[in-house]
Amino acid sequence: MNALTVSNDMSDGEIVKALRSINRIAKKLRDTRDVNYHKGKHGALNNISIQVRKLYDLKDKVINKLISENKLTVLGLHRQNINYFIGKTPIPTTNYLTYFDFSGFKFHRPSNPDEIAKYKVIGEIGIIKYNSYIDNSYNEKEAKKILFAFTK
Repeated sequence: MNALTVSNDMSDGEIVKALRSINRIAKKLRDTRDVNYHKGKHGALNNISIQVRKLYDLKDKVINKLISENKLTVLGLHRQNINYFIGKTPIPTTNYLTYFDFSGFKFHRPSNPDEIAKYKVIGEIGIIKYNSYIDNSYNEKEAKKILFAFTK
């Protein structure tokens, strides 16, 4: 791929591709972290957790900017009933995820209290796993470059 040039006038399509790439990379890292944890391979878990958090923080910055520009459509909330484990003890937990549409790309983020109060639950959802079949339009470095430029 040629060197990526980022202009101040990015198209929604470029932002969608970069956001989709970051989301996919974060899911892959998160799933890798969880598999390694359950296999007892704890060595790199902290590093991976930091990487995942940074990618999701960038995603949140992009979402917040898209909201401020009225470019996102909120489709509703998905309820997620999952078990967190403390040792081997499952702790049932309910999370809410706000479901967005941006130029045909649909994605979630954890809901904040205002979103939970404002939007309707439209369904249940499990853990959203990494999908190797979804096209990654940009590598991590390219996607970050686009999204950091967009959020400036």
